[in-house]
Amino acid sequence: MPQLTRIIYTSRSTFKPTKSNAVIEPNVGRILTQSRINNQRNGLVGILYFGDGCFFQCLEGEQSAVDRLYAHAPAGG
Repeated sequence: MPQLTRIIYTSRSTFKPTKSNAVIEPNVGRILTQSRINNQRNGLVGILYFGDGCFFQCLEGEQSAVDRLYAHAPAGG
């Protein structure tokens, strides 16, 4: 049975929020869409929260998949 791993982290956005009446900030919407595609391909599940210019994310999946993703994350966020 594969070992599941969970990683929880926060980061600060590098974009200026756009003025929009959209329910989801457009930059966050693009990140969320791409994350859903990538997570499904890598067998990961998680949540993404954005507020006050900060992200909170929790990802869970097989340890090897989480380790690969973390190894390719940009330094500092």
